[in-house]
Amino acid sequence: MIRLTLAFVLFLSLSLFAFAQQAAEELDSLRKHLGLPEAAAIEVGPTTPLPAARPLRVYIATGLDMGVRANFVKWLDEWNKKDGNKYGTMVLAATISESDLVLARYTVLDKVTTATQSRVVSGIGVDLKTGNTVTRPVTRTYSSSLVPVYAYLLVRQNDRYYIIWRYTDQTPMREGKNSGKALWDGLFKMLKTRRAGKR
Repeated sequence: MIRLTLAFVLFLSLSLFAFAQQAAEELDSLRKHLGLPEAAAIEVGPTTPLPAARPLRVYIATGLDMGVRANFVKWLDEWNKKDGNKYGTMVLAATISESDLVLARYTVLDKVTTATQSRVVSGIGVDLKTGNTVTRPVTRTYSSSLVPVYAYLLVRQNDRYYIIWRYTDQTPMREGKNSGKALWDGLFKMLKTRRAGKR
């Protein structure tokens, strides 16, 4: 019984150490992505509210993912026109030190995986007996390159940054018109919640 307990405690300790190490590495990667010094404080702050600033100054940190940045700029402009009066407008901050809120998203390009998907579609063929054209089910296989994606909403308070929303998943390597949508939807939902809480 004692051996079993010691083995469980050791397993739990190693698991917690591995988790803490993984979290520290993720925070280091985020710090580098944001161009912050090693001493910059980034903390998880799930209870930290969105800043009350109007307009909300937003810094977009997407690195060289220019298509994703263009998506965010477009969605921000659409937000201001459609929902800005009701939920508050946003403006782009030129530097992270001028921001109230940071939208950060990056992919890990050296960890590519290939996903394969098959589906049955209608195909056209020739019936060898009659020579007539016929439609029959055909299996098509598609493959795409996926990379890990990390996305965050951070509230800046002086020189401290608080992660209030985090998302990680696999995403297509090629940028598209919906790249970054999960992060934007997360912000959209929080802005609406902020408004609902003021009633």
